[in-house]
Amino acid sequence: MARLAILLAVIPFAAWSSAATIFVSQGGSDAADGLSPATAVASITQGVAKASAGDTVLVGAGKWTNEVVVDKAITIRSQFGKAHTGIDRMA
Repeated sequence: MARLAILLAVIPFAAWSSAATIFVSQGGSDAADGLSPATAVASITQGVAKASAGDTVLVGAGKWTNEVVVDKAITIRSQFGKAHTGIDRMA
């Protein structure tokens, strides 16, 4: 019975802690993993591709003009606020 109680206590935490943040920066590389500002990807499209449902794609400063198709339940937001980040096209 004690094992069952521990398992039930761990399952909600595991589900909550699995969401990732994917970093996007104009100085990044699409070959990077995007899991930190130092390893940011270079395009929102690649950030969305690397994200899973529930993840956040955090977009760095700049004007972004690539078309972005979002086909999963993720959050895309500006790292520094809308005054510093612009996205011209989303599909």
